[in-house]
Amino acid sequence: MIRRFWIKLRSAIKFIFPHKGDGKSEILRKTLLLISLAAAAAGVWLIVSYFAEDYGSRQQNASLEKVHSSAVSAASASSSDNGGMLPEFTALYAKNKDIKGWITIPGTDIDYPVVETSDNDKYLHTGFNNQPSKSGTLFLDFRDTIEPFSQDLIIYGHNLKDGQMFNQLDKYERRANNDYLGFYNSSPVITFNTLYSRDKWKIFAVFVTTADSSYTGSLYYLNTGFGSDEDFNSFITGVRKRSFINTGVDVSPSDKLLTLSTCDYNYPMTDDGEYARLVVMARRVRNGESLVVGKATINDSVLFPECYFKK
Repeated sequence: MIRRFWIKLRSAIKFIFPHKGDGKSEILRKTLLLISLAAAAAGVWLIVSYFAEDYGSRQQNASLEKVHSSAVSAASASSSDNGGMLPEFTALYAKNKDIKGWITIPGTDIDYPVVETSDNDKYLHTGFNNQPSKSGTLFLDFRDTIEPFSQDLIIYGHNLKDGQMFNQLDKYERRANNDYLGFYNSSPVITFNTLYSRDKWKIFAVFVTTADSSYTGSLYYLNTGFGSDEDFNSFITGVRKRSFINTGVDVSPSDKLLTLSTCDYNYPMTDDGEYARLVVMARRVRNGESLVVGKATINDSVLFPECYFKK
């Protein structure tokens, strides 16, 4: 049996690899076969690596959700540790001191930690465990602070086709019978708790723009603060002009804003190779304010960026 195995193995090797005495056509055949086998092996490796990383990312996020939800259940409404940190963040902070909060959006799978570091690059391709990751981690703009709050807290995240990170923000953009309102009316309030504060946020705008505000119809939306009330009000006016929906959520210069930003693949790239951005903006619920949000209406005169018209 062993002898027959070795005979078959030598025959297979001879069939695949060039040998002395092979003619030109046989050498060519074997060379092409080897290239095909190598390409197939590389393809299989890439596919396996992709799904293995995707599985690992999901497992890590599920583990973090379990840690966080258990801590939330155990924490009282007002308790904190001696340093002022909310108790539900103690275990997560021990794992990664870059953590700044946790965001949850009802009706989606968005239930993730939010980190921050000294740049806006690291967590594009780094997981919460500080290991390389195509999924990255949701992160605050490095210019933001959570104590005290910056006027606009900006959170970035990938739009991954496997549904992770900020992919499901597009539920606020999807249209059923030309109606953007369905999902917004069911999920108009976001929970974003920081290390030191538990807060709800009312969504007041959903729009598409580009990273480069010089493009026609685009808006520079990455403001962590504003120089004056006039600047703030002018910005909000620009946001409302671009929003798919008109909401009854009022916004004033004394409010704190929350901006969620991800790539939008529904539109062609800009001339400099950038995708459009889907932006969801909310403001913090004020002290004593009801969480109830009135029904939104369609904005029939949306100001779209130039890439919308190239679609």
